[in-house]
Amino acid sequence: MSTEKEECFKKHTVDLSDYQMVDFREYERYVNKTVVVVLKSLQFLYGSLKSYDQYNNISLNFTTQRIFHENTYAEKNLGLVSVRGENVVVIAVAEFDLDGLEKVEYNHLETKLLKYLDDVNK
Repeated sequence: MSTEKEECFKKHTVDLSDYQMVDFREYERYVNKTVVVVLKSLQFLYGSLKSYDQYNNISLNFTTQRIFHENTYAEKNLGLVSVRGENVVVIAVAEFDLDGLEKVEYNHLETKLLKYLDDVNK
């Protein structure tokens, strides 16, 4: 990710310092299920939960990253992904209902979304 993109995502992260982390044992019910993971950077990862540890670190297989803006979405296949537990905001069983949304090219939508986020925070 370019430095400009990294800086933009840092400005739009969620502060979790006042929230209690989910107990790692609660992840057991999600193993080998398709889940959605929302990260502090407001990224959405969809994949099959393969493993977790006592620090809430997780591994996802067949992972797809999706971004949404207005009535469009885009996705990028990531494959096997490891996520540090401190970056996880939410994990839940994924339901795919993309009806009514237009699928567009990932880089185009990412650029549009980052510009929108910058404009909103000026």
